[in-house]
Amino acid sequence: MRKRIAAFAMAMCLLLCSCGGESASSAPAPDHTAVGFSHHSTLSKEEALTEPISLWSAWRNGILRPFSRPDTTHPLTFSWLEAQFPIQCTRTPTANGAYCLYKTGDGGLLYVFFSKEGTEYRYSHWAYMEQRLKLEDFAHLQLGDLRNEVYLVDPGLRTLINATEAYPLLIQWSPYIDKETTYSFHILEDCLLAIRYDKDNRIQQMIVQDDYIYTIKAGDKKMDYSFVIFADDFAPPPTKMESTDPTA
Repeated sequence: MRKRIAAFAMAMCLLLCSCGGESASSAPAPDHTAVGFSHHSTLSKEEALTEPISLWSAWRNGILRPFSRPDTTHPLTFSWLEAQFPIQCTRTPTANGAYCLYKTGDGGLLYVFFSKEGTEYRYSHWAYMEQRLKLEDFAHLQLGDLRNEVYLVDPGLRTLINATEAYPLLIQWSPYIDKETTYSFHILEDCLLAIRYDKDNRIQQMIVQDDYIYTIKAGDKKMDYSFVIFADDFAPPPTKMESTDPTA
C-alpha cells in the first residue's frame, strides 16, 4: 500500500511540474510598452527614473507636440514613445488614462499622457513641472499681465519655452484654435490651471479645473484631456529662502 501511495504521489508531482513548465515556457514575454493596469509601475519616481532626458531633445524628437485632436484618431502609441526615449516609469491613475514620467536634465518632470481607445493607449497630451505649486501662488496675477509674470511664479514655464525655442504652447491648430493664441498648463496641488495668452503674450484667460480635466471642442466633437497624476509624482515644493533676519 505504501509503495502504491508513494508511486501515486510521484506521478502527481511529475504531472504538476510538467504542467507548470509548459505554462511558463508558452507564456509570452512581458511587453512594457503595452501599458495597462497589470504593467503599472509601483516603484517610486526616485527609484524608477534613473536616466534624465533633455527637454530640447524631447521637442526635437516630437514628444513636445500639440494635443491630439478631438476630431481625429491619433496613431501614436507607447511604441512610438519608446522609440524616442526608453520608458522608465508608467502610471495608470484612471481607467482610461495613463502617463509616462521622465525626469529632465533641467531638474523638472515631464508627463506624457495617453488615453485608452478601445484596447490600446494612444498619445493625448503632455505637461511639465519643476515645482509643486498651489492655486494661491497665482492669485496675484491679473488679466493683461505679461507672461513674464507667470515665469516668476512657475519658473518651469520659462525653462520649457527656452528649451523649445519659443515654440507655441501648447495647442495651435486651425481652424479650431486661433493661431495667435497660446496656452500654458500648470498641474497644481489643488487643481489644473490653464492660462491663455494673446498675440502680445499677455494673459487673456485663466481657467481653473478642480477635476484636472481640460476639454477642447473641435467642430461638433470634443475631447477631455486628463491631467490626473498621483500625489507622489509631483515635483518637490519650492525651496524656501533662508531668513536673513538675525532675530528670526
